[in-house]
Amino acid sequence: MRDFEDCIQNSELIKLRYSGLLYTWKSNNVARKLDRVLINEEWNVKFPYSEVEHLPLGVSDHCPSLIKLVTVASRRKSSFRFFNFLADREDFIPTVIQVWNEGIQGTLQFQISSKLKRLKSIFKEKCKEIGDISMRSKEAKSALENCQRDLDHDPSDIRLRQKEKLLIANYLRAAQIKEGFYKQKTRVHWLKEGDQNTSYFFKAMNNRRNRKKNLSLKRMDGTTAEIKEEIKREAINFFQHLLKKDSHTVNRTERQQYLSSLVQNTIAENQAIEMVKEVTTEEIKDAFFSIDSMKAPGPDGFNAYFF
Repeated sequence: MRDFEDCIQNSELIKLRYSGLLYTWKSNNVARKLDRVLINEEWNVKFPYSEVEHLPLGVSDHCPSLIKLVTVASRRKSSFRFFNFLADREDFIPTVIQVWNEGIQGTLQFQISSKLKRLKSIFKEKCKEIGDISMRSKEAKSALENCQRDLDHDPSDIRLRQKEKLLIANYLRAAQIKEGFYKQKTRVHWLKEGDQNTSYFFKAMNNRRNRKKNLSLKRMDGTTAEIKEEIKREAINFFQHLLKKDSHTVNRTERQQYLSSLVQNTIAENQAIEMVKEVTTEEIKDAFFSIDSMKAPGPDGFNAYFF
């Protein structure tokens, strides 16, 4: 079995996401998930939202598998996320200082929230100015290669030599931004930037995006919702029935048991007492500054690296 897993990994194959039945094989009272669909990166790029549906077994001991090819899926407007390369720009600190010095009336919490919203709109515009990061890197590399071809015909041209130095610096900067951008999108922590891992980060980003996409959802009655609006409505209905007090479908005991099952870890009484003690400013700072810069941002889109 280990050899088979190594073969899959060495062949750079990944499992296609699935919907429908969990177990694909059944014999008497024994059920197993034996059947899987493996795809490569080329498939992942061409059919980013494809999935395999495991259908009912019928009279067979193996369930039929139906591969659904979805080339284009409806995309919701993405929320703001602060990208770390913005902090490396020369205008980053002056921009933050300018916004932070603006006079805003209200509570301290309201002032901070308002300033972050103001910065959010500014950073969105800066991202638009930068444009397609991958394309900018390709253009920078192409400009450098063209200059080096010209320099090959006339190595003594001082102007071309100076131009080459500028283009090299420009390309290295563009490549660094591209690699950092993809790494942040994939949240891969064990690879370091600077080793030209862009290809790996790009593949990981595609895989992560595909895993997050909800193409179908099983309803409480066993039927499947596949239309985007139906999936949203079913998810809302589920938690409304689960949490509301006058729910007739789920009694209070079942509701408490379900919610308790979501909490995997518990703490001792002395630990609980320790957690409600007053927290010092120094403890807050130490905890905040220990957060990895690649961790997911908060609800406002700003991560620890920004602060």
